[in-house]
Amino acid sequence: MFHINLNLSGQELPRNWTWCDQSSPRVSTSSNVLHIRFETDNIQEVRRGFQLYYRVRREQCGETMRTPTGIIQSPGYPNSYPHNRYCTWRIIAPEDRRIRLEFLDFDLEETYVTATGKKFCYDSVAVSLK
Repeated sequence: MFHINLNLSGQELPRNWTWCDQSSPRVSTSSNVLHIRFETDNIQEVRRGFQLYYRVRREQCGETMRTPTGIIQSPGYPNSYPHNRYCTWRIIAPEDRRIRLEFLDFDLEETYVTATGKKFCYDSVAVSLK
């Protein structure tokens, strides 16, 4: 049996992958930690086992911006953004300057409206002062 368990900050997430057949899956995580466990039983059937290739990729997910202009984009843009992300960017300008934002593209998961008319955002971008 082949298990891949996704772990984020020491908390087990509900997303676990288990393979015990001849498939060759691909896994892409939204975490920087991945635990892999290989488990066998005491049955005498012998198989080759597995071999996997992994690649760590850098996804920019928040930083402090101090330049007069710049681009901020969600991880994976222009492709789909990953699940379970919390990214924070700070833009800091000199005290005698003001910051202007212009969204060049905006495509997030649709909002849900409750029976009482309250709007609930599944995914969101929030802008605040300080």
